[in-house]
Amino acid sequence: MIKKIINSKFFLIILIVILIFLVPNFYRNNQEKKNLENQLSNLSNRILEIEDENKRLADKLIEFEGNEDAEKFLRTIYVLKKPGEKAIVMPRELLEIDD
Repeated sequence: MIKKIINSKFFLIILIVILIFLVPNFYRNNQEKKNLENQLSNLSNRILEIEDENKRLADKLIEFEGNEDAEKFLRTIYVLKKPGEKAIVMPRELLEIDD
């Protein structure tokens, strides 16, 4: 009985229809998996870059700690403030003196 079903044209047609629906789905899933793996790889690389940048900046911070002239210079250029300080930002035009 099972041999008749397997050998029948009806079974073959059903099998082909199932494959027609499954193969594209497997392909899409595989492509999506590759895209997600690429995104994960890119994000992992970006994390490593940011960690390197943080390390570099931490080293710079150690270099500048205690150096009041460097701190004053950097705070002036980058308009930085310490926690608890208040900062006033004025347009450059107000600071220029007309002759």
